[in-house]
Amino acid sequence: MHCLKYCEMLKLILFFVLRFNYHALALQCVDHNNNPVDWYVVYKLPLQSDSNSLIAQGAAYTYITSTDTGGWMLSTASINDTNSIVGLTLKPLFTNSPDILKILYNDEAPDGSVMFKKGHTKGLILGNEDGGIWLVHSVPRFPPIDAGKYYFPHNGFQYGQSFLCISFDLNNLDKIGMYSG
Repeated sequence: MHCLKYCEMLKLILFFVLRFNYHALALQCVDHNNNPVDWYVVYKLPLQSDSNSLIAQGAAYTYITSTDTGGWMLSTASINDTNSIVGLTLKPLFTNSPDILKILYNDEAPDGSVMFKKGHTKGLILGNEDGGIWLVHSVPRFPPIDAGKYYFPHNGFQYGQSFLCISFDLNNLDKIGMYSG
């Protein structure tokens, strides 16, 4: 009887450890607190005269996530900050892990070259064995991966920009791969 309680307790501990590790390993869209979310939408405000310094610099953004119940919120972080919602989500992009699938597409490359023949599209897919994210955006020359770290390109501050991040599990990653070619 004593062993039965011990075994049940061990199963319960193992369950929570595995559950925690799954969430720690899965690539997902994340909020400002680095918590996983199913999706988010970000609107980077255009540069304009304002008493808010982030708005005046063209670095302010509003966002809403799958867990927000209060509607759109104005972030106190700059879109250029590594702790912005986009910066936190893209952290795995700047690792050298061979276990992360990285697909980036942008009709305006970081070097300034432009490719309009195939479509006016911008985004990226990051995935691993547990799932991934699909981030569709409007920012030319983004993300600038040559720097090896997150930052928002200077050419993106003047105009409004948008981001849609969607988290998906491994089965849906396979489906995305089937229909992307």
